[in-house]
Amino acid sequence: MIEELKEMRDVAVEDFGKAYNNWGLSKLKGRIVGLLLFNQMPLSLDDIANELHVTKGSVSTVARQLEEGGLIRKVWVKGDRKDYYEIVSDVFSTTSEHNLKLLKDNLLIAQKYKNFLSRILDSASPEDKLELEVYLDRMTEMQEFYAMLVDTFERFITEWKGKFEVAMQ
Repeated sequence: MIEELKEMRDVAVEDFGKAYNNWGLSKLKGRIVGLLLFNQMPLSLDDIANELHVTKGSVSTVARQLEEGGLIRKVWVKGDRKDYYEIVSDVFSTTSEHNLKLLKDNLLIAQKYKNFLSRILDSASPEDKLELEVYLDRMTEMQEFYAMLVDTFERFITEWKGKFEVAMQ
């Protein structure tokens, strides 16, 4: 590997780790994704652990999580019994679909509590109604926000997949 490319890859791996960490995810997850994005050939758990200077056990655990999340996949390498991993072909779409699920979960939370507050508002005392209306307004705003975000995200993912499928032909 050209030295400049290796240096860039090392910095990119750390940047992915920081980005994942900023999203509240494991820094190691980001580092593994970054490493696999910048490797043409699949890497074994040993290779990944050596490259990232971490234990094979921690790499194994995180690799399993990334595989379950659909970001990486286990591949067979002829003549070797080790587990090898590579990045999936449309990792960004997969990540976006996971984020879409989180947005939908937030939308459901808003709907759940908006419905609850609406039900108890009718039988509340006048002073309680004022407080409940504040909460109801907040849940209504949350619901509208996430409904719009989910709609936008769904359209974006559909458009992206269409573009990606055309590019793969």
